[in-house]
Amino acid sequence: MNWEKAKEKQLREEMEREMKEKDRQLQELLTRHAEMEQRLAELNFSEVETKQENEKLLKEREMLQEMLDNSQRSLEESKTYIGQLRQQTKQERRERAM
Repeated sequence: MNWEKAKEKQLREEMEREMKEKDRQLQELLTRHAEMEQRLAELNFSEVETKQENEKLLKEREMLQEMLDNSQRSLEESKTYIGQLRQQTKQERRERAM
């Protein structure tokens, strides 16, 4: 009888140790799961932020390209105008020289 009680006690203690170990493993898994969820949320947020930044940079690039195009057009118009003025000035000098 004492042997049975000792065996029962030993079995109960062993089961309690196993339960404690399983609880510890479960807590560890829950913690890792929460950390992974947090990391995923951060990555999703970062992805959204990156997309927004890319859109902003694309719009800025388009605006700068338009400004550059306008500036080049103005420069070409100015060159043409200056060329015409030079021709006109040359023509007027010739006429005065005659």
